[in-house]
Amino acid sequence: MARKASSAPNLAVIAKKLGISRATASRAIRDADGIHIETRDLVLKTAQELGYVIPQRRKSADELQRHHVMVLSQTTQASDWNYLTGMSRASIPLRLMLLVHHVTGDDVLKIVERQHQPTAMQEDMVDGLVFLRRWPSEIVEKLSAKTPAVSVVHHYAGSNTDFVGIDDRTGMTLIVNHLIRAGCKKIGFFGLCVEMSWSRSRYYGFFEAMAKAGQPCRPGNVVEIDLSEILRPEGPMSEKWAEEALAKMRAGVDAWVCASHGLGWQLSRFFLARGVRIPDDVAVTGYHRNAPDPADLPHLTTTEVSDEELGAAALRMLVHRFEYPRNATQSLLLAPTLLARASTPAERR
Repeated sequence: MARKASSAPNLAVIAKKLGISRATASRAIRDADGIHIETRDLVLKTAQELGYVIPQRRKSADELQRHHVMVLSQTTQASDWNYLTGMSRASIPLRLMLLVHHVTGDDVLKIVERQHQPTAMQEDMVDGLVFLRRWPSEIVEKLSAKTPAVSVVHHYAGSNTDFVGIDDRTGMTLIVNHLIRAGCKKIGFFGLCVEMSWSRSRYYGFFEAMAKAGQPCRPGNVVEIDLSEILRPEGPMSEKWAEEALAKMRAGVDAWVCASHGLGWQLSRFFLARGVRIPDDVAVTGYHRNAPDPADLPHLTTTEVSDEELGAAALRMLVHRFEYPRNATQSLLLAPTLLARASTPAERR
């Protein structure tokens, strides 16, 4: 890290003069990877002109290969540990120094302010960010404008954030085709939340899968859920969503594809409490299984993709961003597999 003489300007002055972020100026001074050579040369030239004292010590080859990556998380859900396990394993061969910061409540919005950031971010030691769970889009846009970033499962269109997620077109095709082969005639979608990127993606995949299978996909067979409910720590507990699904079931829907595994648990528990038999009266599926099913519920038919691999893929994508900082934002989708279990009828031969 450069030291400044008592009369020399600080990094903020250099950054303002060049119209770049303070973090970019710091990384150029430190000769960090991911900075274009023209930008680095311009920062160094400007620093020298303004009297900023730059140490003459050059980094060793070992130091040049290391990056600090900050993982930003908002929850303590079990699947976060799976993501982090994958990142931890991947960080060793990638020579990354992994840092984790957890925030909740109002602190989520404050993290763009330097005084509320973790120390490593305040000291401009962070070369890349990984976003876990859903963050406000404006926060992601501000942070990713200054630091290379990748998001796991949630997609932030229009930001500079790369994306690692699930191939929902493939996942929904697997589920819909399984239900059709099991004899289901009228399939509905439970849990559409238009503000949640993964919910939209899974609904689009469902709609396409139904169309490819020659099945009608009517808006009346879709149950939407409010964002405020789906973001509750304990999950969407309001019974009005399940009551709507029950009414549609009585009107002929014989299978529900849920937007997440947790929603499948909620709907199944509601149905069973009201004497509905699963799968005899109605089939229920989850999506993206990331925890064992509760003992009081039938094991859900669902899709699986390794959360550890999602976490590892996020770091690999971030390293690619370090090497090619000017490339357009990219998305990587992992294909899920189908896990057919007790909550849906057996496929007919």
